[in-house]
Amino acid sequence: MLNIYELFPRYDARKSFYGKAQIIETSKTIKLKSYDTIILQYSKQNKTIKFLCRDPWAFSQTTNRHINEFLKQFTNASPLTKKEILKSIGA
Repeated sequence: MLNIYELFPRYDARKSFYGKAQIIETSKTIKLKSYDTIILQYSKQNKTIKFLCRDPWAFSQTTNRHINEFLKQFTNASPLTKKEILKSIGA
């Protein structure tokens, strides 16, 4: 089962992400796609978050908003600053 749908802001002040953030959901994982890049994956079984993109240039301010919205909607993780994200990917 594969579901692809738009990430809509519930916690962000924006009314919409205008189709720039998508969720790719399977029975085992939920992935965040920001613009054309799959940024991170959440494992439903292990409850773990894994950043799939290691390119620091992919993490714009808007992508950071997408990440934090994803974290609030799908995980128990706290929001991350861009500095924290870049540190976690080893940039």
